[in-house]
Amino acid sequence: ASYIAGASQQSPERLLKAPMFYDKIVDYTKEDPFTVKEFHENPFDTVVDLAGVGGWLSLVKSSQNKIPAIVKPASEGGRYLTLTPDSAIFEIHSLSKASQIFMWIPLWRFLKSRLWGRFKLPKYTFAMSLDQERSHLTRTLDMAKKGVIKAVVDS
Repeated sequence: ASYIAGASQQSPERLLKAPMFYDKIVDYTKEDPFTVKEFHENPFDTVVDLAGVGGWLSLVKSSQNKIPAIVKPASEGGRYLTLTPDSAIFEIHSLSKASQIFMWIPLWRFLKSRLWGRFKLPKYTFAMSLDQERSHLTRTLDMAKKGVIKAVVDS
């Protein structure tokens, strides 16, 4: 990766030091990473959202308002990978609610981002919902193993 940015709520400065060496950090309690002007001007190839703070919804809103997104559209190779729903905290009281959160919404976003939304939105992947084919997740973990990307735990 030629440019790596990270968002954290707890001592984000640590991402600038070894072993991370991020190029830019954002404290998302003070600034929304999806509104950083620099990111809009030079969009990322890939966004990996592990926090589940509505990042995809921010990209959709930008698209609807004709504001350049912080990640390239699918037609230019842009990808949005998440392991959580829009909110990291949720309650499930029925099978229909569970299927909505973990199946129907991710499936809709998957299809929209690859078909009619591919010129505006990045490819959406909800990794938790994947069945057998996990090559993109394997590639991401392989890049972490090689030191191309680094994992950060933000508590």
